[in-house]
Amino acid sequence: MHRRLLPAVAALLVVAPVVCSLERASAKDPEPPAKGIAALSWLQGAWRTADGESVWEAVYSSPEGGEVVSASKEIAGGKVATFDYERFFEKDGKVIFSPHPGGKKSKHDFPAESLDAAAKKAVFVNTANDFPSKFTYHRVADDRLTVTLEGAPGGNPMKIAIEFRRR
Repeated sequence: MHRRLLPAVAALLVVAPVVCSLERASAKDPEPPAKGIAALSWLQGAWRTADGESVWEAVYSSPEGGEVVSASKEIAGGKVATFDYERFFEKDGKVIFSPHPGGKKSKHDFPAESLDAAAKKAVFVNTANDFPSKFTYHRVADDRLTVTLEGAPGGNPMKIAIEFRRR
């Protein structure tokens, strides 16, 4: 009985190390987390939300070329009520959010306070602006994006969360 098993055991001893080394070679090393503007790649896409009588649409570009740009509009009563442009870029090693409400550059840029590509979340803060002084972008699911604006206009704390769905 042992003589019959000997060739099978010998074959396993020859083949097993080859199979194990192939498995190790085919296993990919985990990619390092995205840094800088590339950490916002999860923001890319077209998003839409309906809130009562208003509809919001927003489109975010890829970070290719070193910037993410976006355009959004609010539709109320069948007409565009407001529109905004946004620009995300790197400056001095920091990711910066630059809003352009109504197409005009804001007085303030907002540096990233935290940027987590794995959690698909970015927080931009500038306390010199009363409202909003904090913007949070969070991709809570593959088809959902939450944008939260926080601040204290006139000293009164205020928070607005907008829930977008992928278009």
